[in-house]
Amino acid sequence: MCRLLLLLVLHLNLLDLSSSEDETLVILTLSPAEEDETTRKIGVYYHCPDCAPGDVLRVADEHQIFEKIIGDPRGFLRTDLRVSPESFSDITATILRNGELIYSSPVIDRANWMHDNKSILKYLSLPQLVIPGTHQSGAYDRPETHGIWNLCQDLSIEDQLTLGIRYIDVQPSCKRIEDQCQSFFMEYSLLEMLPMDAVFSEIKGFLNRTNEIVILSLSDFSSEFQSDEDHARFMEFIKHELADDLFSFNTTSHGWSTPLGKIWKAEKRLIISYNYGGPVDPTFGTGVQPFWCNCQRSDDLHVFFADPQKRKNWANRKIPSVDVVELIPGWQTVVPQDSSNSAESSPPFSFKAWTEEFSPKVCEWYHEQWNATSNVVVVDFFETTGVVDLAVHWNKKRGEDTMKKITSA
Repeated sequence: MCRLLLLLVLHLNLLDLSSSEDETLVILTLSPAEEDETTRKIGVYYHCPDCAPGDVLRVADEHQIFEKIIGDPRGFLRTDLRVSPESFSDITATILRNGELIYSSPVIDRANWMHDNKSILKYLSLPQLVIPGTHQSGAYDRPETHGIWNLCQDLSIEDQLTLGIRYIDVQPSCKRIEDQCQSFFMEYSLLEMLPMDAVFSEIKGFLNRTNEIVILSLSDFSSEFQSDEDHARFMEFIKHELADDLFSFNTTSHGWSTPLGKIWKAEKRLIISYNYGGPVDPTFGTGVQPFWCNCQRSDDLHVFFADPQKRKNWANRKIPSVDVVELIPGWQTVVPQDSSNSAESSPPFSFKAWTEEFSPKVCEWYHEQWNATSNVVVVDFFETTGVVDLAVHWNKKRGEDTMKKITSA
């Protein structure tokens, strides 16, 4: 009983964090994939309130180096350094003062960041974490999708997980056979992206080689799902395909508030969020409704997420709260106006380039402003945003705060 009361107190008071956003933090990002290029350019978000004039930011591996004298205490820099996603972890960032090291970016094993911090995260629930997620996770570039302008990711689902993503967003659809949903796949923009068993295979491949916990969100079902029976058939398919990995919510009275330690103990580490208004199998978590803004400008998106109703202390929530941090280009942006009278026609619209220009805002907002009120942060082309390393940083803060409360209770 005392332990239960302690966990309740922690649940209500977890995010009374000190103002650690004033600590120095440097986060590296990757530019979107370019055609015929195996490497990507490195970007740098830095926040250094204690930096002095003349301090030098250095980004390097054993083959290349970038240095820049820090002018402003915070900002984002694009470098000419290039690296493959597989070698991303070899890049380090440091800050030097008169040649002496005053900051070094932490080494993060992005494939195992949750379990590596198990000792301080095991008392937290999923709604109490900062969880990096991808929007339309299966809408990634591969030969059969090449040329689709509005793909949302560059890497496969398994590679997304390997680089630290822990929330996978999938829009299910099905092929109707004899007026029943009998063949399931992921859809995006009315296009068939991946067979659902391929989505599951990528997730299982990652879970089988790590001890990480993953949320799979199933929402925005296509109109091909026409009845409760269609959903029931899909849920049975999910349970059959994912039986070895699926954490069952009907084994716990805590639901989404189940501590991570209990999920690890169950040795079932895949959480399904099934977002449907009809009957849902009790194996699955209550569907998570995301906050999503049909915004074309970053200023409008900031106003949307800065709403106090969306920035409450997440420790009191019973289910995860999801911020879908993306801009939606209008047709006037995608389709240039008639340029027949101009000397040069406008270049074709690039969704990747358009997204990359906005991506530095993610670290700025979720580190400097909303660090204590964020939960699931979902983005396009996640490597450009630094959302994984930012999540690891703040989860350590929350975990350490939790342990202090336990030891002082």
